[in-house]
Amino acid sequence: VCPGQGAGNAPKQPPVASQPDAVGKAAGHVARRARKKAPGNSRAELPECFGEDFWVSPGTARIPDLERISELLSSVKAREQPKKSVTEIVAASKDQWLRRLKMGFSLLFEGVGSKWQLLEAFAESLRPAWDVACLDAFDAHATLPAFLRQLLAYQNQHRGAASLDGLVAAVLAVLQAPLVLVVHNVEELAPAHQAALSALARDPNVRLVASVDHLWAPLLWSNDMLKDFNFCREEVHTGESYDLELRGKFPDMPSWCDPFTVEVASKVSIGLVLKSLTNNHRELVEVMAKNQLEGVVPWRKPTRVVISQKDTPKSNV
Repeated sequence: VCPGQGAGNAPKQPPVASQPDAVGKAAGHVARRARKKAPGNSRAELPECFGEDFWVSPGTARIPDLERISELLSSVKAREQPKKSVTEIVAASKDQWLRRLKMGFSLLFEGVGSKWQLLEAFAESLRPAWDVACLDAFDAHATLPAFLRQLLAYQNQHRGAASLDGLVAAVLAVLQAPLVLVVHNVEELAPAHQAALSALARDPNVRLVASVDHLWAPLLWSNDMLKDFNFCREEVHTGESYDLELRGKFPDMPSWCDPFTVEVASKVSIGLVLKSLTNNHRELVEVMAKNQLEGVVPWRKPTRVVISQKDTPKSNV
């Protein structure tokens, strides 16, 4: 309204007729069907099947345009970039990652696809100048105390039954050079072991290069752990398969996921079977068992400690 024109003299605009779309029509139709008043209550209540009626209504449940879908898929495929190999990714980014390690940061790798080969290739590029120790946390037989004992054994410091905090303190006491700890799938460790790992990464001579495959895994870390880790996050999508991680986490296929497993009503103990055999049969079974064990390829050890200083022999523990 103009300043010189009264509000009562304002010209009236003709009402604009609304044109509801098909979804609005469907919603109004379903709402009119569902508008029922409960006895003693003036408010309208919708039935439980309101959502289903809405989505299956003729105005909503349309047949998609297949030509349009094919055009969208073609445009998406045209924008796809060719997949880079792990070697190309490491060659393009290792200098940047190395600078961050020298600045005092640890690295946390996230992304789609297995990052085992990525971290192993990056660790291999560090070994001429850094001491590197690798831990496959996804392995069912891997534990942080056993990993720390192997680090002490490499330094000729043998520790028996010691607490986790004592092992961390012992490792930090014998460090003679900067150490890089490569931990695959750090979220697979027990919460207490993750806290001990953060205490280990707190030392200025320790750098942690870890990977996670669960998006919300860092949310379980406390503020003190995040401060001790001092992570610089790297988002890398390798697109590699998780076959290695699955074979490490499930070395033997569980019976509940084997489609060819036949359920047995009663289980017979092998001890009872051996007791029922004669001495000659027992010796024969022992020879057969030894022969089978010799042909079994052992699973790769989940921890690998490699010291790469000059005049120091390399070894895999």
